[in-house]
Amino acid sequence: MSTGLRHCIRAVGRLVRTLCTQAETAARSSGPHVPPLRLRLPPPNTEPVAELYGRFVRRIGVVARKIGMLPHWDANGVYRCVTVLHIDNNHVIQVKQLPSNASNLKGLSEWSVQIGAGSMRPYQAKKPHRYHCAYAGTDVKEKLVEFRVAPAAAACIEPGTPITARHFIPGQYLDVIGTSIGKGFQGAMKRHGFGGLPASHGVSLTHRSLGATGQRQDPGRVFKGKRMPGRMGGERTTVQSLRLERVDCKRNLLFVSGPVPGHTGNWVLVRDAVKKSGLKWWAELPHLPPFPTFVADPQQQVEHEAPADWFAAPRRNVWLQEVLSARA
Repeated sequence: MSTGLRHCIRAVGRLVRTLCTQAETAARSSGPHVPPLRLRLPPPNTEPVAELYGRFVRRIGVVARKIGMLPHWDANGVYRCVTVLHIDNNHVIQVKQLPSNASNLKGLSEWSVQIGAGSMRPYQAKKPHRYHCAYAGTDVKEKLVEFRVAPAAAACIEPGTPITARHFIPGQYLDVIGTSIGKGFQGAMKRHGFGGLPASHGVSLTHRSLGATGQRQDPGRVFKGKRMPGRMGGERTTVQSLRLERVDCKRNLLFVSGPVPGHTGNWVLVRDAVKKSGLKWWAELPHLPPFPTFVADPQQQVEHEAPADWFAAPRRNVWLQEVLSARA
């Protein structure tokens, strides 16, 4: 195939994709071909929010993208290393009731809320995925995650509701779930923190070995679960009770104290801390977190928080300022 013919084929392909994208966008905006989805939501709740927080409450979480790490000095001048998380275009996609054979978690209802994050071009997604997002009235999402909620009558949200950084309150504690960085096949010292063998007489070329793994003739085998060399990292990891130091409402940024699992750019799940949630921990906050989430009043103009100190970073973190300024 000649070079000119190859370029013509590529140009025709780009033109077809552009026309398909424009047609799908126009059809989605008019929306005659998408039937209205009838959701069977739980009955509305009539109790005050303060009484709800007195019992077991599990709000929905958000899907954020890990941006990087920055130095941060709080109001008392204490230095902390924080991780920047970007809540990228989160919307409620679906509210569903789990089947009867689903796992019964203690205290949680059988209802779950599906959150969509990110955005992708319509022609890059399958038709079921495009229609699934169109039912909620949102664009095509890159990531879909479900969160179990409690109580169901108050925690369920209508599809299409945006979830912003105002869903959390500075000072509260969060649990961050992500995929840890894969380290490949590693030995017992790096994987489990073993001390190794003595570096003295009588040990030859086995200083980093794990030592004996079995017993004598009885039982004469290695028990299951013995910590041995193997694949390290690359698994779902939850880091609990990370303090939320700062919230940038204008750019939908969360500044979480401490490290977060995963590479820069990976998706992570952020939710209220399980071990540090309730009136005992929320009493230190200026006010209770919005329940079920923060909904902006169109008649009231919200003043965004001006990011003042997080730009004061060392020169090695100047790239982060450029990335966030380009996304704003």
